[in-house]
Amino acid sequence: MEARYQDDGTLEARVGGVTVLSGTETATLRPEVDTGNRIFRVRLDNGKLLDIGRGELGADAHMYEEVVPEARNTLDKIAKSVVEQVNALHINGYGIADNGQRNFFDPAGDHGRIHCPEPDHR
Repeated sequence: MEARYQDDGTLEARVGGVTVLSGTETATLRPEVDTGNRIFRVRLDNGKLLDIGRGELGADAHMYEEVVPEARNTLDKIAKSVVEQVNALHINGYGIADNGQRNFFDPAGDHGRIHCPEPDHR
């Protein structure tokens, strides 16, 4: 986004070379998110797609499209490793309510679930 003051003291702002603010005239920008393909776009009312390029908005789109999914994949790999390693140790122990050996985490779920049966308070 580029912004500059005009000779009359008003502000002009451009996104991708398209004027979106000039004095008191404004263009409406509509954000669009394609969640399936993880793409963020900005469109004008007339349907024109803006090139958000660099700058803060471009950096935000880059975070959404590339950085966050990569970080999430890395965290998923770490979580999977923790689940596997803790379960490998835990399976050799005994439960609170019985002598059943079991995993601490349920590796089948999207998130590790802790197996913790209610203790018998008799």
